Amino acid sequence: SIVTFQDFIAAARSRPVNCGISNTASMFTARYLVKQLGLTNLEIIPYKGGGDVVAALQGNNVECAIEPQFVYRQPHLDRRIRILATTDSEVELGLGAVALIKNHIPGFVFQTWYGIGILKNTPDSVKAPIVDALKLIHRDERFRTAMSSANLQVREYTTPGNQFLDSEYQRWNRIREELGIAKTE
Repeated sequence: SIVTFQDFIAAARSRPVNCGISNTASMFTARYLVKQLGLTNLEIIPYKGGGDVVAALQGNNVECAIEPQFVYRQPHLDRRIRILATTDSEVELGLGAVALIKNHIPGFVFQTWYGIGILKNTPDSVKAPIVDALKLIHRDERFRTAMSSANLQVREYTTPGNQFLDSEYQRWNRIREELGIAKTE
């Protein structure tokens, strides 16, 4: 029976443990766990979305799942699932299980970001109003409150968008290569 993160590590080292994921970020985390913690028996089962993974977990179709914490927040609070560990070392997740949440994955901090894409050749006359509107939204207290209630942080980056995206792409490409993840995954 897997009740703690240490139980999870022991199980995935000694026997097959099926683990649901639904996105590339979860695949990176799973690959890190396999490589860095020696979890050679972790069997990755892909799903179409986070809701599907939670349903599979609750229906005992998988033993564990790796997903962004916002997918698990409510089921955890409702005591339908148990969060064993988190990769976020910068924020208190407020999930009511401090002993479990403080059990971070050793040596791994993973943060994801969300953004709005726009074509490179879009004229500045079109881009500028969109960027200005996004800046206003980020300053709006209602938006910040809504994001906070979903346990998401609003961060404003000082690096211009293209430079930020290029640096993120390079960082993830380096991690992908280190973990041996093909570009097609």
